[in-house]
Amino acid sequence: MADLDKLEAAIRRMDPLERGDFLAITLARLEAKPEASYVLNRIERVWRDEAYFLPPGFDRERPDPGLLKCLGYRVGRTQGQPAQIRIMIIFFLLSAETLPPVKDALYMGEWGDAWSRKRLDKFVRVQKRLIEEAAEDYRQDLAIAEREEDIKVARWAWEQYNEKGIGGV
Repeated sequence: MADLDKLEAAIRRMDPLERGDFLAITLARLEAKPEASYVLNRIERVWRDEAYFLPPGFDRERPDPGLLKCLGYRVGRTQGQPAQIRIMIIFFLLSAETLPPVKDALYMGEWGDAWSRKRLDKFVRVQKRLIEEAAEDYRQDLAIAEREEDIKVARWAWEQYNEKGIGGV
């Protein structure tokens, strides 16, 4: 328990992007090390605690860093995550009871509950907006393709969970 408390203290000292990278690494290790689920629980606990301290009234149009980035989600040639890691992040996003509080409660409410249609739709809208923004830059072709593929993955995962009762990472 003391080790987990030390880990939680370290997580609290991380900035949101460092936490996202740490989350991605933890998700990558989850299959090989089931105890990594304890780490995920601590990350979510920090997010829950911090959500209470967010002042209302942020610029809700475009949080920076955004929720996906705070989950360690990245696409493209330069710093993109491998497909397997992105898939794990997508499953985590869809299934997590607690998400990183990147903005006020009103904005976070736009993401809906775990495995909700609202959360899936928000993910798809964000991805499509980012695809539109990247479309004018020919160097973004891989990032666009990865985002399009990740939309398909998210829809498939949501359908599996909501129509067949199959979920989890």
